Amino acid sequence: MGNCCQVSQVIELQDNKSNNKRNSIRSSSYIVDKYSIQKDFRKKYEFQSLIGSGAFGKVRLYLDRDSKSFKYAIKTIKKNIFKRHSIDSIKREIDILRSLDHPNIVKYFETYEDECYLHIVMEYIAGDNLFRVLTDQKGFKFTERTISKIMTCLLKAVLFLHHNGIIHRDIKPENIVFVEPNNFNALKLIDFGLSIQQNAKKDNRRVGTPYYMAPEMVRGNFNYASDVWSIGVILFIMVTGKQPFRGKSKEEVFEKIKRGAYDKNTLTRAKCSKEVKDLIKKMLVTEHSKRITVESALDHIWFKQFEKNKNINLVVDQEIIESLKQFQYQNIFQKEIRFYLAKLCSDKEILKLKHAFLAIDKDNSGEIEYEEIPKIFNELNIKASDTELKNIFSSMDFHCDGKVNYSEFLAATISTINFNKEEKLWSAFKYFDTTDSGYITFDSVMDALKNSGVIIDEEGLTKIFNELQKKGKKINFREFKAIALGKDEEEHDMINRRDSNVINSVNINEVDKNINKQISFKENESKDNQENNNDDKDKDLDNNILNLNNLLSSIEKEMIKIDETYDKVDKETTKSFEEKRELLNLEEENLKDKLKNEVTKIKDKFEENMSLIKELLRKCEQIQKGIKNLQKEEKNMIKTLSYISKVNQNQRKIDNLMNSPMKNMNIAFNKDKCIIEYKEYFFNEKN
Repeated sequence: MGNCCQVSQVIELQDNKSNNKRNSIRSSSYIVDKYSIQKDFRKKYEFQSLIGSGAFGKVRLYLDRDSKSFKYAIKTIKKNIFKRHSIDSIKREIDILRSLDHPNIVKYFETYEDECYLHIVMEYIAGDNLFRVLTDQKGFKFTERTISKIMTCLLKAVLFLHHNGIIHRDIKPENIVFVEPNNFNALKLIDFGLSIQQNAKKDNRRVGTPYYMAPEMVRGNFNYASDVWSIGVILFIMVTGKQPFRGKSKEEVFEKIKRGAYDKNTLTRAKCSKEVKDLIKKMLVTEHSKRITVESALDHIWFKQFEKNKNINLVVDQEIIESLKQFQYQNIFQKEIRFYLAKLCSDKEILKLKHAFLAIDKDNSGEIEYEEIPKIFNELNIKASDTELKNIFSSMDFHCDGKVNYSEFLAATISTINFNKEEKLWSAFKYFDTTDSGYITFDSVMDALKNSGVIIDEEGLTKIFNELQKKGKKINFREFKAIALGKDEEEHDMINRRDSNVINSVNINEVDKNINKQISFKENESKDNQENNNDDKDKDLDNNILNLNNLLSSIEKEMIKIDETYDKVDKETTKSFEEKRELLNLEEENLKDKLKNEVTKIKDKFEENMSLIKELLRKCEQIQKGIKNLQKEEKNMIKTLSYISKVNQNQRKIDNLMNSPMKNMNIAFNKDKCIIEYKEYFFNEKN
């Protein structure tokens, strides 16, 4: 795989060193209190495992506590690690996530915030990221057809970003995640921590991952073309199995990027078509103004050879069209419920609707505009007036921004999918029940819509409740379900429930006896009184009808009693559920306290042992110092003994000279010479 196996690293270098001196955020301050939920998110989500960690936080897998089936990826950020200049980055990331709605971009749900942490709830994606897939490949196995599918999804996601004025700035294999394991046809773009609006104030910081940074980003600048460069690097890796820009250091890589000096020999020797090589070259143009755009890249001849001429009727069928027509009769609240239900559906459940959305979105903008609705109706040979088409479009555009995003389209067509309504509806109910009271109120719906980013005033919400005739009333789950499923579904449910209640509350045998009795009475009377006039017969028939009406009246009274009992049981069940949850929470807190105490004990014991170890180390240092002093004294003693030995030798020489039969002058001279030699030696050794 070559250099593509190298672990990439996100950098954010600040040229102005004074910015490093800014104070950290106080843990008690709230960052996104405008639309964050300021309560314990663990009451709703149950921890499962750690997915990954980075410089600014950890991503964990959580389950919905109620359903136990819906999985979420929650990014937890510790607020006190951020510098003051990073507050805007956090707000920007959440704002961008809230605004993104595309089949190839990770879904955002909500944000929780407490005094110390920020928890961003997002869609959980089960597949591996592209980096892991590339590194796990034994030999390079991606075909050009597969690569083209991956690139098409990625380019469409980036085109959606650019149409909304957003630059990702950190497109790399680690941020491209496949929806399902071993399925490369569907992917999601993730991690918008470095994303920014095109018109945002530029701070000349070098941000991104070195190997995928465009030349202008290395110089501290950025634009839409910067994302195209990163995609070109990824395409190079997928085709050749190697990094286009390699070096012994980060700075060497940066210098090659600025010069556009990618490994041309590797690209030339690669066993791939000339068309894909041409696309790579156009993506890796040093001057950003001459670099190919995302729109042009999607229209490149390399993609055309892999496109299939699908029959539009197979993608957008009559069932979807009928759902679009019926959606206009939904009220605002029903639309918001379906909007939320659309987010809960997995990609596998909405695969058909996803392809339909992409087929209608002719310009690959990631949004449906009105002009595209008449086109699809004409292609399907479906006749519809301009008024009907406008009504269909406006009903889908229930957030009134002049365009239909992905979730709005799914909300309009979600009825075509056979999903577990009960489970998803309960999750939707809990979403609107922001107070966990077991009921939906005017205020709780308002809070839920604000948290989801829906722009709606109190007057608009009052209109919703007036439509439902629920102004000032609480809505329980049974009523919520009826609202979500629509009038027909509600009536069907009521009929089934009524039949069930009648069967359970009234003695069927007694009813049959009474009816048979009336019928028998009528037949006998008819036989015995054949000669009676018609008036008498009518009178008897009226009496029979009256008796039957009385019987039905009694049944209806029993039904009312059953409904009251049902409501009572519903309330008691909710109360019991809440009590059990409180007990579990209490038990959880007790376990946490025990764990905390144990950790404290271990910490204290550890600190005690560390004190002993430090004392032993101090004593060892003292012993070592004593040993060094003894060694110095030993050396001095050896030198002193050497001096004494030398003096003795010189003394013996002098004595020998004094006793020799030589002249006194010579003896004195030799004596002085000997003395001089001794003094010089002694002096040199001493120094």
